Formats: sequence, structure tokens, C-alpha cells
Amino acid sequence: HDLVITYNGEIFNYIELREELKSYGYSFETETDTEVILNAYRHWGFACQDHFTGMWAFALYDPSKNSIFCSRDRFCIKPFVYTQCGEYFLIGSEIKQFLHIDGFNSVLNKDVTFDFLEKGLLNHTNETFFEHVHSLNGGHQLVYNLSDHSYSISKWYQPDFSEHKISFEKAKIEYDKLLTQSIKLRLRSDVTVGVALSGGIDSSGIVCLTRELDTKGHYKAITSCYENKQYDESYYAECVATKSGVDLKKTFPNLNDLITKGSLDKMIWHQEQPIGSASHFSEFSVFKEAHDQDITVMLCGQGPDEHSAGYNSYFSIYQLSLLKRFKMKKLSSELGYAQGSKFGKSKRFAGFLFLNALKQKRSDFINTNYFSKRSTKPKMGIFLEADTIRKLSIQEIFTTSIPYQAHSEDRNSMCFSIESRSPYLDHGLLEYAVKLPDDNKIRNNTNKYILREVLKPYLPKEVYERKDKMGFEAPDEIWFMENAELIRPRLAEAVETLHKALNGKTIMIYYDEYIQGNVPFSSIFLKILSLASLCKQYNFQI
Repeated sequence: HDLVITYNGEIFNYIELREELKSYGYSFETETDTEVILNAYRHWGFACQDHFTGMWAFALYDPSKNSIFCSRDRFCIKPFVYTQCGEYFLIGSEIKQFLHIDGFNSVLNKDVTFDFLEKGLLNHTNETFFEHVHSLNGGHQLVYNLSDHSYSISKWYQPDFSEHKISFEKAKIEYDKLLTQSIKLRLRSDVTVGVALSGGIDSSGIVCLTRELDTKGHYKAITSCYENKQYDESYYAECVATKSGVDLKKTFPNLNDLITKGSLDKMIWHQEQPIGSASHFSEFSVFKEAHDQDITVMLCGQGPDEHSAGYNSYFSIYQLSLLKRFKMKKLSSELGYAQGSKFGKSKRFAGFLFLNALKQKRSDFINTNYFSKRSTKPKMGIFLEADTIRKLSIQEIFTTSIPYQAHSEDRNSMCFSIESRSPYLDHGLLEYAVKLPDDNKIRNNTNKYILREVLKPYLPKEVYERKDKMGFEAPDEIWFMENAELIRPRLAEAVETLHKALNGKTIMIYYDEYIQGNVPFSSIFLKILSLASLCKQYNFQI
């Protein structure tokens, strides 16, 4: 009728919303979630976003207001970029669309580049590697007024993360219920559904619960494997396949393909930003194998590490919060469960307190004169920014982790025309998990404690008892060492491309020393290769 929408994503609860809107007198001509968005907007206006469960980026033209209403989902799962280019205001899912507009130039954003090279940060602000191109933050809306060509951006997602006091047993029941509901919603599909299986708790839980919820469905799980057992999780993936009965498919990424077959350039073209680890290639390879298996929708395990305390940093943060609250008996108990001598454990904790209070040391590889004073201003450690599990979770969900993980997963999956869905990023489940007391998430030196207990009846024992964390890791260090002669000329060329931003001579000397076994591996090597690829493919002004 009068409304027009362009839309990327899925509203998973569209069936329930359609029935609710029918009760208000709305009629529907299709079975699509797109029409549900339009009628939801007619009924609730901007507040329609609060009713959506899913992932989306859309632009909706409303002629009655002479405006375009743009929205992005809560957790940056679907991309939305925009820029002002002369008389044009451009929006899109990808920046490469803008290359065809007269007047658009690819200029390297120095602040974003410095944060990546120096601190390894990606997608932590609304800026991109393209100067003047911005990403609409998760949970935000942009309204463009066609009358005067002005626009405003505001935050529509305002969750309450205050602590929820509840017994562990009741919390476990509710967590189980929310996770089950989330997976059920994301199994809605007219096409083949698969699961990206790393062999860790999170993805294994999705596989096992999916089989529990749908015993008749035929599901394939894709896992990334390496000959080097240090980086290989196929044993755990096989345990999950045996327990659940899913059809397990393995892919063996060959890191040499990054150079010899141009896989690095292809990844960077789709990512529209550099990468800091070859784990991206493992994820890339999983989606490629899914495409080869004719899988169109993949369930993935992003989310619990951030909302249920899955990273190792949460242990020290939890211990710090106990210290600040003078919970010395509990602190002593948690340290007692950790591996190693009591003196050694106390020493490590003291080291965490000290190191996080220090200013970060400058890298000798970077030419700081090239960058702005704002970007090179020393930053304090995370100790001063997040001193509780809840604060760290919120920081990682909205700033330092999920935006980056979601960007990578979306680009690697859509590169092969696959829709990735993340059940753990259901906003109801995420909000509930963040609000739970700290000791629901870390207990007896065990992380993601509540998730482990929820999944315990479904998981094979080998996976339930895992304490190590990988998740589509890749042996970067081994690859660089074994292919030194193949990589060196490519690295030298990349250093020359980025010569204004780098101390090239220092980098090449360090690389040669690394090959000789005299110094440790540095992630700067892959950062430089991928950043140079980005600059060359998009013809950046550096």
C-alpha cells in the first residue's frame, strides 16, 4: 500500500506477531515476515522494534511523514552502513556499494587503523576503516527527513541489566526455557538447516538441543579440523555427533590457500576490513563447506562467552569483585579451585591487578607520527573500565566483542549465500543471563557454570567437562614458520603499501628473527597482510 521497505534479515517471531496484529484488525496478503514489519510499524510506530525477536537492518519509507525510518537489530547481527557523499545520503549493507557513486573516495580512517594495529580492536565504535563511512550501532534507529534532508540517530534498545536475585535452581529452569524457545524459533525455515560445530560447549549445546527438539529432522553439522592436534577439535565434534546422531561433515582448511589461492583477498573483500587471526579462515571454510553441502541456514554459537562469562578474563574480574566486596572466604575458595599452587594463583591474580592498571606500552612496529594525537593517546587497562562480570559482559556485548564477532560471521556466511542464526543472541535469553548473580556464571573456577548445568543432560560427558577454549582456532604461528619463504615477499610488499603507517625496517628485521627462532610470533604479521589487501582492493588513499 503506501509504505515501502528494503530489508535484510529475519524476524523469527513473525508468526506470533502476525496473529497479534490480526486481532487488532490488520489483514495480510502474504506469509512473509516483511509484511509483518510493515503492519507492526503501522500499529506501534517506532516502538515496533521492541516487539521484534530476530536480526535485521531495514529502511522504511513513510510518505505520510515524508521520512525514511531505518533500524538495526539489538546486537549488530545484520549490517547497516551510511555516509554523506556530496548531495547524496547513502545507506547500504556493504560499503562496496558506495564505490559506484561519483564523488565517493576510499580514504583510510587513521583512528580505526591505529586501534586495530596497536590494540587488535575491530568494530568497537561506529566508525569503519573508510573515513566518513559509519556503521549504525546495534539497537539504534536513524530517521531521515526528506523535507529538509536532515537526519537524527537515537538508541531504541534500552535494556535493564540490574541484578536479578534468584536461586540457582530457578535460574537454571528459566535459562533452559529461554534457550529452548530461542532454538525453536530459529529452526523455522523452508530450507535445509545446519549447525556450525566447533566442539565447544556452546555449539555442541545447539546441536544436542536441536536433535532433542526435532528428532525427525535431518541435520548436518560442519566442523573445522587441523592435522595439528593442538588446534583440532574433531574428537569433541565426533562425540557430539555420536550422542546426537547428526550428520557430521569435516573441513580441513589449508592455510596455504590464503596466499596461493587468494583466499585472504577474497575474505578481506567481503569483510571490508582486515583480520587479526586466521581463525577467520576456519569460520570462512566452515561456511564454504556448508554451501557445498547445500545448507542454506546455519545455527551458530556466538553469545554465551559474553553474557555467561566464558572468557578467561572473567575469572580475574570475578576474583576482583570478591576482593572489592571483602568476600575473602569466597575469594580464597575460588583461588583454591584454580590449578597450581596457592602462592602461584595469588601471584597471578596480583599480577592481573597490577598489569591492568598500567598504561599500554607502545609498539615499535607502528609509526605513531602518521596517526592523529587522538588515536595514539594512551588508554588505561580494562581494570578501570569493567570491574564486575556484569560490567564486562555489557562492554563485550555492545563494544569489544559481539559487534566484531557478528560482523565476521555475517560476512563469512553471506559470502556463500548462507544465513547464520545465533540462538544465544536472543535478546530475552541474553538479558536474563546478564542479570544473573556472578556466582551463577562462575563457580568452583568453572566458567559458564549455569549454561554447563543446563546442557549437562544433553551433552556428551567429554564436552561437558571441557575447560579449555578454542572455537575455530587456526595455527597461525605454525603456518608462518613453515611457509616463511612464501610469505616473506608478500609481507615485504604489504609493508611497502603501508609504509607511511609502519616502521617497515623494524618489522622485517623482527620477522627474520622470528623465522630464526630468536623472538616470539607476533600477530602484527597477519594484520599487515590483511590491511594491505584491504587498501589495495579498495584503492585506499593512505
